[in-house]
Amino acid sequence: MSPDPVVLLPPSEGKASGGVAKYRHGTFDRNLSAPREQVLAALQPLLRGSATTAASVLGVTGELLEQAHSAMGDIGSPSALYLPAYQRYTGVVWGHLAPESLDKETRQRLLIPSGLYGLTTANDDLANYRLKMSVSLPGLGKLATWWRSAVTAAVIAAAQGAPIVDLLPNEHAAALDVEEIARHGELRRVRFVTRHGGSPVGHHAKAVKGIFARRVVETSWKSMSRFRWEGWSAERDGRQLVVVAP
Repeated sequence: MSPDPVVLLPPSEGKASGGVAKYRHGTFDRNLSAPREQVLAALQPLLRGSATTAASVLGVTGELLEQAHSAMGDIGSPSALYLPAYQRYTGVVWGHLAPESLDKETRQRLLIPSGLYGLTTANDDLANYRLKMSVSLPGLGKLATWWRSAVTAAVIAAAQGAPIVDLLPNEHAAALDVEEIARHGELRRVRFVTRHGGSPVGHHAKAVKGIFARRVVETSWKSMSRFRWEGWSAERDGRQLVVVAP
């Protein structure tokens, strides 16, 4: 019997606030704590700089900038609050995935690359943060490139030979060395496209990704060639799947 697949999902820009002060040891802390500290060290001077610089780094303005600036300033301090990733992320993808109704072992197979943490599972604790993989930081460069080696190694270790189903957008996929991952196991890319081959946008384009991820972890990769949801349908394209919009 083939091992249960792991699924690579993007983080959500929408995040729940609050949490608890006690941080629980995370899956990748042993290998990723040092680079996480390097990211924070490179980030903090920018957050203490001008509002224009902070807005550019965090990718928000106005009230959202104030909220993001406050949350990021708490990270690493005794006042930081934590929630597991499956509770922290609140966007459309995560809402349709409904991870709170999955068991802990299944959520452990959901892997999320991020600019601040590198890689976590859906069970790992997160502070309320905002930092895109596309951001460049002094001394580190573009985060997707800087994280690539460490994140790739963490994904390979977490999969332990199980199929790896990649649902990442380009921004987060850039943090993976797909050739290296493919040398260590089965990497299965899923593309979501319009009927004319373009990139779908909007609520349903995000919702279908959450529905698809849920089906993968509840069933198997092999069954996903029969995936259907509200007019979306999967088609095989070599070793990957293409999910076509209605």
